[in-house]
Amino acid sequence: MSVQSIVVDPADRLWLLDTGSPMFAPTEHGGPKLVCVDLTTDEVGQTILFRTPIDAGPVRLR
Repeated sequence: MSVQSIVVDPADRLWLLDTGSPMFAPTEHGGPKLVCVDLTTDEVGQTILFRTPIDAGPVRLR
């Protein structure tokens, strides 16, 4: 996991933007994703995978 950005929304959920590219290595399918953590239960509630072309090559999410 290589978290680029975090945001807490009004529903008390933490959203993590994972570039899927630790140390600027090439990304693999399933690497780049948006992860939602419910701060009340401390559990992952949702994971949204980004598909090609976002996860192809040296793309950097911000």
